Amino acid sequence: STIEAPWVVLGLIFACLIGLTCIPLLYSLTKTIRNTMIFAGVVYLSGAVGVEVVGETVKWVINGGQTTKLYTLCYCIEELLEMLGIVIFLHAIHLQLVSRLQVLPVPDALTNADSPSASP
Repeated sequence: STIEAPWVVLGLIFACLIGLTCIPLLYSLTKTIRNTMIFAGVVYLSGAVGVEVVGETVKWVINGGQTTKLYTLCYCIEELLEMLGIVIFLHAIHLQLVSRLQVLPVPDALTNADSPSASP
C-alpha cells in the first residue's frame, strides 16, 4: 500500500537531518534540559508524522476520501500533539534560561520579595 501523505518520507528525512545537526547543542545542555528537548521533539513528531499517517489512512483507505468524525478526531489529536510538543520545548528553554541567568522562577521571586529579609 502507498503512503497517503507523500510528504511524510521527506519530512522524516528533514527532521533527522535537523536532529543530527542539533546533537552538539543537546550535549552542551544539562541532562534534564536535554531530555526535555528530546521528549518535546518526539511528542511533536509523533503528532506531525505518526498521527498524520493514521488520519490520512482513515480518510482515504477506510472512508474513501470522506471526512468523518474519526478523521476529525485524528486531526485534533495531531494538532494537540504538535502544540504540546511546542509547549514542552518552550518549558525546556525556560529551564535553560533560569539555570543560565540564575534567576528565580516567578512564584519563588514573589515569595522572596514578600519576606522581611528581602527588604533593603
